[in-house]
Amino acid sequence: MKLLSMRPAALALVASWFALGPGCSAPPGQGCYELDSDFPRRTSGAADNGIVLDAMVDSSRASAAAIVELTRACRALALELGGDEPRVESFDLARDVMADWCKAAARALGAAEAGALATLRLRTRPQCRVSVAAKVACQATCTHADRCDVVHPFECAGGSLDVLCKGTCRPRGTSPLACEGRCEGTCTGSCSALQGTPIACDGRCDGVCSPDGVEATGIQPDGSCKGRCSARCVPRSLTPAPCTGWCEGTCEGVCAATSEGAMKCDGICEGETKLLTCTAKLEGGCDVTPACNAACDASVAAAADCPVVVPTLAFDPSTRAEDRGRALAVAIETHLPAILSARARLTGMKEHVAWIHAYLQGSDVRPICLVRSLSTIAGARADVVMAEEGTDPILAVLEDR
Repeated sequence: MKLLSMRPAALALVASWFALGPGCSAPPGQGCYELDSDFPRRTSGAADNGIVLDAMVDSSRASAAAIVELTRACRALALELGGDEPRVESFDLARDVMADWCKAAARALGAAEAGALATLRLRTRPQCRVSVAAKVACQATCTHADRCDVVHPFECAGGSLDVLCKGTCRPRGTSPLACEGRCEGTCTGSCSALQGTPIACDGRCDGVCSPDGVEATGIQPDGSCKGRCSARCVPRSLTPAPCTGWCEGTCEGVCAATSEGAMKCDGICEGETKLLTCTAKLEGGCDVTPACNAACDASVAAAADCPVVVPTLAFDPSTRAEDRGRALAVAIETHLPAILSARARLTGMKEHVAWIHAYLQGSDVRPICLVRSLSTIAGARADVVMAEEGTDPILAVLEDR
């Protein structure tokens, strides 16, 4: 019988549906709130169980959306590079289909790298940022009012706390400063022209490239720019260099806002500040129960800003000029950002979905809702695991070895 050929995860899901019986027929994560008034959706004064179930729904929706995005991007990368289409059965779970396509993309990427005689190295990855304002708003639902006072200073454990800074931003210690502003020093990353003044560029120019002297002849045979760029320049190397415009990367010096506004700062801001985001675990905020705080951590992680940005890749300049090398570069720059962004989101959710699963197992949530809730959060945990397993082969092709 064909059912016997189903993957274990699919069989487990079928079994869980039969185990539910007729009492809760809504899709996962829905329906139980209507069955039990103890579990309101994000209302003032909600009990811990309700906040945790909110986080469960947030996590499930975010993981499902990330799996869809991974499938789309991995499929596009595999097909664009001439990879083989994996065999997909109609009963395969979405996460299984994603893993098959991402592994196919990894095989195609490895073959294309060898065919182009290129050496690819991934130097940077996107960092997800959780919102300070979102956590405060979530914590307010745990109180008996739609607001709460921040009594514990916010800290970003294991990461950096970004602020909106009107003034200058100086590094903490000797490490280079993450900078999105004017770098009064050397910038490692992209540099963008300000107020229409072209900037020196040796790399990709997202504007008009013009000559600048005898050796800087403008547009090069491989399509790069060596001269002056009217917009954003992404250098071909990661060597720190002066940037007379807007730096996006790291700054060895002082990062300053323009006269028109503010900038993000992960160092020491000398000027007016406003807390924005955290690149790791955001601690602090309102005086709430540990369960509410952990559930809010899960919800803000699910809604984190994981930017889809072109990653910094190191190519062998002599091979990238070849047709196959250029095609490989275009495919990577088009599809890899979405893969890295979705993976980063799911990885950031990993410990939170595990906590929700453990909380529900020891909770007094009514059985009619508990079975469905455990099935839902188990699905989110499986999404995280399969996303890492599916995309690990892609990173193996691109990572330093």
